[in-house]
Amino acid sequence: MKNFGKAATLAALVCALSLPLTGCGGGSDNGSSDNGNNNGNNNSGGGAPPTVAGAAQGVWQGTDTNGYQLTLVILDSGATYGTFASGGATSMVFGNTAVSGNTLSGSMTKYTFWDAARATMAYSGSVTPQNTLSIVMNNNGNDVFTGHYLNGYGQPASPAGTYTGAAVIGATFLSPSNNPNAVVTITNTGSVSISLAGYVTCPAYGMVAPHHNTGIFDFSAIFTGSGCPAQMLGGPITGVAYLTANNGIQINATASGGGIFWLPGSKQQ
Repeated sequence: MKNFGKAATLAALVCALSLPLTGCGGGSDNGSSDNGNNNGNNNSGGGAPPTVAGAAQGVWQGTDTNGYQLTLVILDSGATYGTFASGGATSMVFGNTAVSGNTLSGSMTKYTFWDAARATMAYSGSVTPQNTLSIVMNNNGNDVFTGHYLNGYGQPASPAGTYTGAAVIGATFLSPSNNPNAVVTITNTGSVSISLAGYVTCPAYGMVAPHHNTGIFDFSAIFTGSGCPAQMLGGPITGVAYLTANNGIQINATASGGGIFWLPGSKQQ
Protein backbone atom coordinates (compact mmCIF):
# COMPACT_ATOMS: atom_id res chain seq x y z
CA MET A 1 0.00 0.00 0.00
CA LYS A 2 1.29 3.44 -0.84
CA ASN A 3 2.26 5.96 1.78
CA PHE A 4 -0.24 8.73 2.32
CA GLY A 5 0.26 12.09 0.64
CA LYS A 6 0.99 15.37 2.32
CA ALA A 7 -1.05 15.88 5.46
CA ALA A 8 -3.92 18.30 5.49
CA THR A 9 -5.44 19.28 8.77
CA LEU A 10 -9.09 19.40 7.63
CA ALA A 11 -9.69 21.67 10.59
CA ALA A 12 -12.95 22.72 8.99
CA LEU A 13 -14.19 19.14 9.25
CA VAL A 14 -16.57 18.30 11.99
CA CYS A 15 -15.71 20.57 14.90
CA ALA A 16 -18.73 19.10 16.61
CA LEU A 17 -17.18 15.67 16.55
CA SER A 18 -14.17 16.88 18.47
CA LEU A 19 -16.49 17.24 21.48
CA PRO A 20 -16.45 14.57 24.19
CA LEU A 21 -18.75 11.59 23.89
CA THR A 22 -21.57 13.14 25.87
CA GLY A 23 -21.70 16.07 23.47
CA CYS A 24 -22.09 14.19 20.22
CA GLY A 25 -24.77 12.19 18.49
CA GLY A 26 -25.56 10.49 15.22
CA GLY A 27 -24.83 7.54 12.97
CA SER A 28 -24.41 5.91 9.60
CA ASP A 29 -26.01 3.08 7.64
CA ASN A 30 -24.80 0.41 5.38
CA GLY A 31 -28.24 -0.47 4.19
CA SER A 32 -28.99 -3.06 6.88
CA SER A 33 -30.05 -2.70 10.47
CA ASP A 34 -28.80 -6.21 11.22
CA ASN A 35 -25.21 -6.11 10.12
CA GLY A 36 -22.60 -3.77 8.74
CA ASN A 37 -20.62 -5.82 6.30
CA ASN A 38 -21.94 -4.26 3.10
CA ASN A 39 -21.17 -0.61 3.42
CA GLY A 40 -19.96 0.10 -0.10
CA ASN A 41 -16.60 1.15 1.22
CA ASN A 42 -14.39 -1.05 -0.90
CA ASN A 43 -13.72 1.63 -3.47
CA SER A 44 -10.23 2.82 -2.64
CA GLY A 45 -8.58 0.84 -5.42
CA GLY A 46 -8.07 1.76 -9.06
CA GLY A 47 -10.69 2.25 -11.72
CA ALA A 48 -13.48 4.77 -12.03
CA PRO A 49 -15.44 5.31 -8.80
CA PRO A 50 -19.15 4.58 -8.76
CA THR A 51 -21.52 7.53 -9.10
CA VAL A 52 -24.56 6.30 -7.22
CA ALA A 53 -24.47 9.42 -5.07
CA GLY A 54 -22.01 11.55 -7.03
CA ALA A 55 -23.80 14.87 -6.60
CA ALA A 56 -24.21 14.34 -2.86
CA GLN A 57 -20.78 12.99 -2.01
CA GLY A 58 -18.99 14.91 0.69
CA VAL A 59 -19.15 15.80 4.35
CA TRP A 60 -22.21 17.79 5.34
CA GLN A 61 -22.80 19.55 8.64
CA GLY A 62 -25.84 21.36 9.99
CA THR A 63 -28.77 21.21 12.41
CA ASP A 64 -32.10 19.45 12.10
CA THR A 65 -35.47 20.79 13.17
CA ASN A 66 -35.22 18.91 16.49
CA GLY A 67 -32.09 20.85 17.41
CA TYR A 68 -29.63 18.02 16.77
CA GLN A 69 -26.34 18.81 15.11
CA LEU A 70 -25.68 16.27 12.39
CA THR A 71 -22.50 15.53 10.50
CA LEU A 72 -23.23 13.32 7.51
CA VAL A 73 -20.63 11.60 5.32
CA ILE A 74 -21.90 10.46 1.90
CA LEU A 75 -19.50 8.54 -0.31
CA ASP A 76 -19.70 8.36 -4.09
CA SER A 77 -20.86 4.75 -3.70
CA GLY A 78 -23.89 5.93 -1.71
CA ALA A 79 -22.60 4.54 1.60
CA THR A 80 -23.68 7.01 4.28
CA TYR A 81 -22.45 7.56 7.84
CA GLY A 82 -23.21 10.18 10.43
CA THR A 83 -23.36 11.35 14.03
CA PHE A 84 -26.19 13.20 15.77
CA ALA A 85 -25.27 15.47 18.71
CA SER A 86 -27.45 17.27 21.23
CA GLY A 87 -26.28 17.74 24.78
CA GLY A 88 -25.80 14.30 26.30
CA ALA A 89 -27.77 12.53 23.56
CA THR A 90 -25.63 10.69 21.04
CA SER A 91 -26.58 8.52 18.09
CA MET A 92 -24.86 7.10 15.04
CA VAL A 93 -26.51 6.50 11.69
CA PHE A 94 -25.44 4.27 8.82
CA GLY A 95 -27.15 3.64 5.50
CA ASN A 96 -27.23 4.30 1.78
CA THR A 97 -28.10 7.30 -0.38
CA ALA A 98 -29.02 7.40 -4.07
CA VAL A 99 -29.13 10.51 -6.25
CA SER A 100 -30.93 11.28 -9.49
CA GLY A 101 -30.02 14.71 -10.80
CA ASN A 102 -30.30 16.94 -7.75
CA THR A 103 -32.85 14.74 -5.98
CA LEU A 104 -31.73 12.22 -3.40
CA SER A 105 -33.34 9.48 -1.35
CA GLY A 106 -32.17 6.82 1.01
CA SER A 107 -32.57 4.87 4.20
CA MET A 108 -30.45 4.72 7.31
CA THR A 109 -30.45 3.03 10.69
CA LYS A 110 -30.17 5.23 13.74
CA TYR A 111 -28.33 3.58 16.62
CA THR A 112 -28.97 5.37 19.92
CA PHE A 113 -26.09 4.98 22.35
CA TRP A 114 -27.86 5.34 25.69
CA ASP A 115 -30.25 2.42 25.15
CA ALA A 116 -28.76 0.63 22.11
CA ALA A 117 -32.09 1.07 20.32
CA ARG A 118 -32.20 0.91 16.53
CA ALA A 119 -34.68 2.66 14.27
CA THR A 120 -34.69 2.66 10.49
CA MET A 121 -35.78 5.84 8.75
CA ALA A 122 -36.21 6.75 5.12
CA TYR A 123 -35.30 10.20 3.85
CA SER A 124 -35.54 12.26 0.70
CA GLY A 125 -34.54 15.70 -0.41
CA SER A 126 -32.33 17.72 -2.71
CA VAL A 127 -28.68 18.63 -3.08
CA THR A 128 -26.64 21.37 -4.68
CA PRO A 129 -23.23 19.76 -5.24
CA GLN A 130 -20.52 21.05 -2.90
CA ASN A 131 -22.93 23.60 -1.46
CA THR A 132 -26.09 22.59 0.43
CA LEU A 133 -28.06 19.45 1.15
CA SER A 134 -31.61 19.29 2.50
CA ILE A 135 -33.38 16.10 3.53
CA VAL A 136 -36.60 15.20 5.30
CA MET A 137 -36.32 12.19 7.63
CA ASN A 138 -39.40 10.23 8.71
CA ASN A 139 -38.12 9.77 12.25
CA ASN A 140 -41.12 10.25 14.58
CA GLY A 141 -42.57 12.78 12.21
CA ASN A 142 -40.87 14.84 9.56
CA ASP A 143 -37.45 15.94 10.70
CA VAL A 144 -35.71 18.34 8.29
CA PHE A 145 -31.93 18.51 8.11
CA THR A 146 -30.11 21.24 6.21
CA GLY A 147 -26.40 20.65 5.77
CA HIS A 148 -23.56 22.68 4.33
CA TYR A 149 -20.66 21.14 2.43
CA LEU A 150 -17.31 21.09 4.20
CA ASN A 151 -14.43 21.69 1.80
CA GLY A 152 -12.07 19.31 3.58
CA TYR A 153 -13.70 16.34 1.84
CA GLY A 154 -11.73 16.97 -1.34
CA GLN A 155 -8.37 17.48 0.34
CA PRO A 156 -6.14 14.41 0.73
CA ALA A 157 -4.80 13.96 4.25
CA SER A 158 -2.65 11.64 6.33
CA PRO A 159 -4.28 9.95 9.34
CA ALA A 160 -0.98 8.55 10.66
CA GLY A 161 -0.65 8.82 14.43
CA THR A 162 -1.95 7.50 17.73
CA TYR A 163 -5.41 8.50 18.92
CA THR A 164 -7.26 7.91 22.18
CA GLY A 165 -10.89 8.29 23.14
CA ALA A 166 -13.91 6.62 24.73
CA ALA A 167 -15.30 4.11 22.24
CA VAL A 168 -18.88 2.95 21.83
CA ILE A 169 -18.85 -0.75 21.03
CA GLY A 170 -22.01 -2.63 20.05
CA ALA A 171 -24.73 -2.76 22.65
CA THR A 172 -22.35 -3.73 25.45
CA PHE A 173 -21.56 -0.23 26.67
CA LEU A 174 -24.48 2.13 27.13
CA SER A 175 -23.15 5.12 29.04
CA PRO A 176 -20.02 7.27 28.89
CA SER A 177 -18.80 5.89 32.23
CA ASN A 178 -18.84 2.37 30.79
CA ASN A 179 -17.25 3.12 27.45
CA PRO A 180 -13.73 1.63 27.31
CA ASN A 181 -10.84 3.88 26.45
CA ALA A 182 -9.51 2.90 23.03
CA VAL A 183 -6.03 3.50 21.65
CA VAL A 184 -5.90 3.50 17.85
CA THR A 185 -2.53 3.60 16.09
CA ILE A 186 -2.31 4.22 12.34
CA THR A 187 1.02 3.90 10.55
CA ASN A 188 2.22 5.82 7.50
CA THR A 189 1.31 2.82 5.36
CA GLY A 190 -2.25 2.64 6.70
CA SER A 191 -1.94 -0.29 9.10
CA VAL A 192 -4.28 -0.01 12.09
CA SER A 193 -4.02 -1.48 15.57
CA ILE A 194 -6.58 -0.98 18.34
CA SER A 195 -6.42 -1.79 22.03
CA LEU A 196 -9.23 -1.44 24.58
CA ALA A 197 -8.64 -0.62 28.24
CA GLY A 198 -9.74 -3.55 30.37
CA TYR A 199 -9.73 -5.96 27.40
CA VAL A 200 -6.09 -6.93 27.07
CA THR A 201 -6.96 -10.14 25.22
CA CYS A 202 -9.02 -8.30 22.59
CA PRO A 203 -6.72 -6.46 20.18
CA ALA A 204 -7.87 -5.39 16.73
CA TYR A 205 -5.87 -5.05 13.52
CA GLY A 206 -6.83 -3.56 10.19
CA MET A 207 -6.21 -0.96 7.50
CA VAL A 208 -7.24 2.50 6.37
CA ALA A 209 -6.99 3.62 2.75
CA PRO A 210 -7.77 6.99 1.15
CA HIS A 211 -11.18 6.96 -0.49
CA HIS A 212 -10.47 8.07 -4.07
CA ASN A 213 -7.92 10.69 -3.07
CA THR A 214 -10.29 12.47 -0.69
CA GLY A 215 -9.94 13.36 2.98
CA ILE A 216 -12.10 10.34 3.89
CA PHE A 217 -10.60 6.94 4.60
CA ASP A 218 -12.09 3.50 4.12
CA PHE A 219 -11.65 1.76 7.46
CA SER A 220 -11.67 -1.94 8.30
CA ALA A 221 -10.45 -3.97 11.26
CA ILE A 222 -11.12 -7.22 13.06
CA PHE A 223 -11.02 -7.92 16.79
CA THR A 224 -9.30 -11.14 17.79
CA GLY A 225 -8.89 -12.95 21.07
CA SER A 226 -10.89 -14.54 23.85
CA GLY A 227 -11.86 -11.43 25.80
CA CYS A 228 -13.75 -9.39 23.21
CA PRO A 229 -17.31 -8.09 23.54
CA ALA A 230 -19.49 -10.70 21.85
CA GLN A 231 -20.73 -8.41 19.09
CA MET A 232 -17.22 -7.65 17.90
CA LEU A 233 -16.27 -11.27 17.23
CA GLY A 234 -16.80 -13.39 14.16
CA GLY A 235 -16.27 -10.79 11.49
CA PRO A 236 -14.79 -7.42 10.53
CA ILE A 237 -15.85 -3.90 11.38
CA THR A 238 -16.03 -1.64 8.35
CA GLY A 239 -16.77 2.03 7.84
CA VAL A 240 -15.11 5.40 7.49
CA ALA A 241 -12.51 7.45 9.31
CA TYR A 242 -11.69 11.11 8.86
CA LEU A 243 -9.73 13.85 10.55
CA THR A 244 -11.50 16.40 12.73
CA ALA A 245 -10.50 19.69 14.29
CA ASN A 246 -7.24 19.76 16.27
CA ASN A 247 -5.91 16.74 14.34
CA GLY A 248 -8.43 14.41 15.94
CA ILE A 249 -10.05 11.47 14.21
CA GLN A 250 -13.62 10.20 13.93
CA ILE A 251 -14.31 6.53 13.20
CA ASN A 252 -17.83 5.35 12.34
CA ALA A 253 -18.04 1.63 11.61
CA THR A 254 -20.42 -1.29 11.82
CA ALA A 255 -19.69 -4.85 12.88
CA SER A 256 -20.75 -7.98 11.05
CA GLY A 257 -22.09 -9.30 14.36
CA GLY A 258 -24.61 -6.47 14.54
CA GLY A 259 -22.72 -3.99 16.70
CA ILE A 260 -21.00 -0.71 15.99
CA PHE A 261 -17.63 0.89 16.65
CA TRP A 262 -17.73 4.65 17.14
CA LEU A 263 -14.73 6.64 18.29
CA PRO A 264 -13.98 10.35 18.52
CA GLY A 265 -10.22 10.21 19.08
CA SER A 266 -7.72 12.85 20.14
CA LYS A 267 -4.24 12.66 18.63
CA GLN A 268 -1.41 11.99 21.04
CA GLN A 269 1.75 14.08 20.70
